[in-house]
Amino acid sequence: MNTLKLQCRAEIIKVLRNRYYVFWSLLMPIIFYYIFTNVVNTNVEDQAQWQAHYLMSMTTFSVMGSAIMTHGIRMVQERAQGWSTFIRITPLQAR
Repeated sequence: MNTLKLQCRAEIIKVLRNRYYVFWSLLMPIIFYYIFTNVVNTNVEDQAQWQAHYLMSMTTFSVMGSAIMTHGIRMVQERAQGWSTFIRITPLQAR
């Protein structure tokens, strides 16, 4: 189990080092949410409900954006470097 934790930690660090991913998948949705809920006056009747819907919209934007723009490119790069083969032969326990 300790090996799995170390592997997960290494993968998280690897993802967070990717500036493209951090900007488009993490920072942009947060910035958009802040702008459209605090800066722009939308004049809606139920402000709390609109903010909740917009939060889900930005969450979807983040997940879809990272899936389309980042993860596919990362998988191709890892396959070219032989990373997936390396992971398959490590002594991690399969469940």
